[in-house]
Amino acid sequence: MPKSPRPQLGFLWLFLSPFGRLSRQPFWLAMGLMWCIMFIAFNVTAGQVLSSIDPNTATPITIDHFISQNSLLPFMIPATKVFELALVIKRLQDRGWNGFLALFTFLPLLNFLFIFFVGIQPSEKGPNKYGPTPDSKYTRTRNK
Repeated sequence: MPKSPRPQLGFLWLFLSPFGRLSRQPFWLAMGLMWCIMFIAFNVTAGQVLSSIDPNTATPITIDHFISQNSLLPFMIPATKVFELALVIKRLQDRGWNGFLALFTFLPLLNFLFIFFVGIQPSEKGPNKYGPTPDSKYTRTRNK
């Protein structure tokens, strides 16, 4: 009996679904894509913010300056957090760990260390309770 081809996993599953398993390579590629998009948004906005501030005054730059120059940032920042949570939860589940550990991504400074730690952990061999293989959707198995 020939093996059935692996189902295609799309961007919606990758960035929005917390169910399934995700190996290291797609995790880092997806995180890199998110970080690049946010870097570009902040870099373009930073140029606008710096050009709009008078250099003769000692005005501190705040997040309000960025939001006033780029009205998409208030939507991009929470969306990025949702995408990050979906990726981290699937990565944790790939190790066989509970997805609730992803709440560590909300702790300032610790979040970068936690994401790095989760990202370098190798996948759990074979099936676990979150999916049959790395980079797979969750499938419910029935006991017969």
